[in-house]
Amino acid sequence: MAEKMAENSPAPAAGEKQFMPISVSSLRLDTVMGFDLYLRVRKDAPAILYAKGDVRFEEEARKRLVENRVEQLYIDTSDASSYHRYLEATLPTVLSDGTIDAAKKSAALYTCAQGVVRDMLSNPRTEGGVDRSKSIVRNTVRFILQNNTALRHLIESAAYDFNNHSHSVNGCVFAVAFAQRVLTEDPKSLRELGQGTLLRDLGMGQLDDGISQSTRELSMQQFTALKRHPLEGERLLMDLGGLGGVALDIVRHHHEKLNGKGYPDGLKGDEISPIVRVVSITDVFDGLTTNRPDRKALTTFEALKLMGSKMGDELDMQLLRKFIEMMGAQD
Repeated sequence: MAEKMAENSPAPAAGEKQFMPISVSSLRLDTVMGFDLYLRVRKDAPAILYAKGDVRFEEEARKRLVENRVEQLYIDTSDASSYHRYLEATLPTVLSDGTIDAAKKSAALYTCAQGVVRDMLSNPRTEGGVDRSKSIVRNTVRFILQNNTALRHLIESAAYDFNNHSHSVNGCVFAVAFAQRVLTEDPKSLRELGQGTLLRDLGMGQLDDGISQSTRELSMQQFTALKRHPLEGERLLMDLGGLGGVALDIVRHHHEKLNGKGYPDGLKGDEISPIVRVVSITDVFDGLTTNRPDRKALTTFEALKLMGSKMGDELDMQLLRKFIEMMGAQD
């Protein structure tokens, strides 16, 4: 279900369609997809039309694919947005389907979450954006609570080349899983935390592209502008409505540090809530373990060692030790 171009696919000529692979298991019976499906007999073979988007996907079609051991079909990349919305609509049935393994469920969930965040970063006021984010978080919390291998599979599905939407999704997954271990197993509380974490960088979309997409070290003036993104995100979400105080606390304060040198409010020590302390750890960890234009990602071990040895006055060390235990259990 990963949304990337198929490996070993022939390079398209100018003007030709480009295709992305999708998992057959992501297609639900008795649904009309809204996008055409294509088939390749080999990875290096041209894609041929398999089914029109206005045709209902029925058991007979699924059976034929299974009998021929076809696990992957293709869609035109121009239909990626339609596919993501289809996945969102059918995600609850995918996650509850006992015939689909946890790895494929994780990939579907991760793809949906990235699509929601991408849309909201590009247009925060997109219709239904907050409700879509709530639905994704609700499914994420349920999946993590009901499946003890969920975190490991979600980590495997994660993108490790930095962009704002992948950073948002990774942080949400880590924070929900970690908070469930150290703060609460209450689904409502975890959903509130997840909503704030998923949308914590919404304000980045309000910054100049030269800042939010810079591949070079920021100037002092640019960094000052960057530090406005928590306030911009909080303002946007307060205008949109639908999120509670816990989520807004995360959006505004996820860059605060225990030593008071964070931003935007310079909170110190106990002024920072336990929930924000959890999110701060997962936010830093994902940032360190993700490839960026100016540096390669650290390994999990390297990142945790750096956090423990260099950030003792910034992060909650008691929580960090518990985070290290959690991540060690995923190996």
